[in-house]
Amino acid sequence: MISKEILGIVSILIVVATSVVYFRQMFQGRIKPHSFSWIIWGLTTGIAAGARTGGGVDAGAWGQWAAAGSCMICGLLALKYGEKHITRGDIVAFTAALAAIPAWIVTDNPLIAVIIVTGIDGVGYYPTIRKSYRRPHEEAMYNYVVGNVIHVLSLAATEEYTVTNTLFQIVLLVINTLLVGMIWWRRRQLRSVPAS
Repeated sequence: MISKEILGIVSILIVVATSVVYFRQMFQGRIKPHSFSWIIWGLTTGIAAGARTGGGVDAGAWGQWAAAGSCMICGLLALKYGEKHITRGDIVAFTAALAAIPAWIVTDNPLIAVIIVTGIDGVGYYPTIRKSYRRPHEEAMYNYVVGNVIHVLSLAATEEYTVTNTLFQIVLLVINTLLVGMIWWRRRQLRSVPAS
């Protein structure tokens, strides 16, 4: 059986490798991530990782810590290389997500904190979903598929299975899967539309 520490290390290596490819595609202009989503995801993933490691070392959080750093870097790079069309809805989602962070800070209950952070992270998907629906070729589906692999590894490396330690990954597995399905469907749909 593979040790939980090995799974944690593998998840870090996958985050780094995927980030290098994703950043390269961003620099080449092949994809245009939405900075609001990535900044929110960096914050929430870091908060969720912190909630898991607050009581001690949890190898299941290692990939989350790496993903949090990668998301923040992506969000900052996307300010220059990413999506430039920012809508009022994007601003509302970003503001709502940031405004909910103080609720997490004052929460003494780790489960309630994870529920709040998971909700904030879900709101962070709005700008990417909106942009990807309109321009599905400007988002890399593989990134969310690999994200799901990291979430599965994180769950497998979890020391103690509780709702607090697993809710964030399980919800993100569902949202990522739905996002990939929507992008795939929109690409197929746009391919079948006759040129005008």
